[in-house]
Amino acid sequence: MPYAHADENGLPVDGSLASLREFEERLAARLGRLHADGVLAAHLSAEGTRVIHVYADPTGEAAIHAKELIVSWEEGQPLVDVVSDPGWTSVAPFLS
Repeated sequence: MPYAHADENGLPVDGSLASLREFEERLAARLGRLHADGVLAAHLSAEGTRVIHVYADPTGEAAIHAKELIVSWEEGQPLVDVVSDPGWTSVAPFLS
């Protein structure tokens, strides 16, 4: 997800930071209503873009819900990319 307001290090600030947090809260709430169909596992912000990692049952509807929510994003053209990662390798560095 691209964001419009970044500091000198490319991290979100001001309205963009608030918008990203609000989006993640809406996404997590929607995933929660899916009865454990998916979980917002991690996010990474750099160079004006935030990557949100959602892990979900591949037979569920989490990707559909993410795509429905993403159309409301107003700070650039977001992308929902669905890939298989059963070993959680994309977020392994963030897990303790």
